Amino acid sequence: MEKLLEHFNKLLQETKTDFHRYIYSKINWNSRMIGIIGPRGVGKTTLILQYIKENLNPNTALYVTAEDFYFADHKLLDLADSYTKVGGKHLFIDEIHKYKNWSKELKLIYDYHPELKIIFTGSSILDINKGVSDLSRRAIMYQMQGLSFREYLQLFHQTSTDFSDFILFFQKSHGFVENTINKPATFRGTIVFGNLDILVQSHLHGDRGEIFQLADCRIHD
Repeated sequence: MEKLLEHFNKLLQETKTDFHRYIYSKINWNSRMIGIIGPRGVGKTTLILQYIKENLNPNTALYVTAEDFYFADHKLLDLADSYTKVGGKHLFIDEIHKYKNWSKELKLIYDYHPELKIIFTGSSILDINKGVSDLSRRAIMYQMQGLSFREYLQLFHQTSTDFSDFILFFQKSHGFVENTINKPATFRGTIVFGNLDILVQSHLHGDRGEIFQLADCRIHD
């Protein structure tokens, strides 16, 4: 478990919190078991790391990915058993569908450890939907969509709006929107990479040039 903790702490230190996806405030984080599904790169990992960093004691929370080699010879249930014995209260499991019989073990963890909250993510909707039946009445499921234009405006132009009618926003901001759309590099990046977490991370780390070169390649292909 020591290697898992080292990896988790490293990721937590590197996680930026100055931009949040729309779903961040819609999730009921108090639920005992939460499932978040969405395509790879949509921002699921960043989302849960942000939540840990901003709301939890890192000494009682653990993030792991089911793709880790640790699970080649260790069970999720055994990890949960060991973690609760040292005071663990929140277990976050990324890409859960990569773990064989994941739904059955999550069901056992839920039943054996009522003191532990479990949050899992998955990018294979078919595999997740197959397993969710084992977790009926236990898991609250959320589906994470790609980056919206509203989020794009907030991320790249520091422009946010609470207008429920987005048409009203366009009417009030005609000059800004026209200017934005006429910047093919940035607007093109939103269209092509709008559902990829790399867009968010590139912006947060000040490395937008490479992502828009990739956008040009995708457009012209």
